[in-house]
Amino acid sequence: MPYTKQAVGYQRRDTSLDAANLVKPEVLRSQIMYLFNQYSHLDTETISETLERPYRSVQPRVSELVRDGELTDSGVRTDGLFGRSIIVWRKPNANIG
Repeated sequence: MPYTKQAVGYQRRDTSLDAANLVKPEVLRSQIMYLFNQYSHLDTETISETLERPYRSVQPRVSELVRDGELTDSGVRTDGLFGRSIIVWRKPNANIG
C-alpha cells in the first residue's frame, strides 16, 4: 500500500489518493491525546465512538501514538464489539487501576 507524505495509506486509485491527502492525522492524534487527558484508560473502539470517527481512521493514529511512546498497553483487556479481546491503552505515566 502506498502512503502520502503524512503517512496516510491509500489504494492505487486517484480518488483514494485525493481522500488520503485530505486526512490530517496530526489533528486526530491531538484529539485522541485530549481524551487521554480526561480518561486514563481507553480502548480504540471507545475512542472511535467518543470522537464519532470511523474505527479505520482512529486505529492507525493510536498505533502511531504507541510507536511514538505517547500511549502504551495498560495490560488490561476488554471485550470488543465482535467478542474479541482488545487492548486498553494508557499514557505511559498513568496509574493502572
